[in-house]
Amino acid sequence: MNVLSGLRILSHKLAGLFFKTTLQPSDVMAFTLQEVEKAVRDSQLQLAKLKVARKETAKTLEQLRARTGPDPQLVAVMEEQLAQYDDQIRKLELLIAKMGQEAALLKVRSTGLTVRANLMQTQEHIRGLLGDLGVDSAGEVFDRIEDDLSHREAVHQALDEIKHPPRPELPPGT
Repeated sequence: MNVLSGLRILSHKLAGLFFKTTLQPSDVMAFTLQEVEKAVRDSQLQLAKLKVARKETAKTLEQLRARTGPDPQLVAVMEEQLAQYDDQIRKLELLIAKMGQEAALLKVRSTGLTVRANLMQTQEHIRGLLGDLGVDSAGEVFDRIEDDLSHREAVHQALDEIKHPPRPELPPGT
C-alpha cells in the first residue's frame, strides 16, 4: 500500500514538473486565442458562403419572376428561402461581432495574465536568490554587507594599531 502511495505521489510530482517546465500559462493563453481567432475566421468564411448562396437564390428568383406565368408556389418557397438566408446572415454577423469582441477581451486578459505570470516568476526567482543568501529581503542583504564591511574595517584598524602602536606624546620642552 505504501509503495502504491509513493508511486502515486511521485507520478503527481513528475506530472507537475512536466507541466511547469513545458506548459507555460502564456502558451495556453496563446493557444486559446488562436482557437478563438480561427473560429472567427471560419465563421466569416461561412458568412461569405451564405451571402453567395443568398445572392444566387435572389438571382434565380428574379429570373423566375421575369418569366411569364411563374409558379406561385415556387416563388413563395424561394422568397421564404431568401428570408431564411437574411435571418441566418443577420444572426451570423451578430455572432461574429460577439466573437470578435470576445477575442479582443481575451487578448487584453492574456496580456495582463502574462505580465502577472512573469512578475510572479521574477518574484520567485528573487525569493530563491534571497533564500540562498539566508535573508528575507534585499534590505537585509545590504545590512549584512554593511555589518561585514564595518567588521573588516575594525579588524584592519586593530591590526594597524598592533603593528604601529601610537607613540606617546612628549611634553613640550623635553
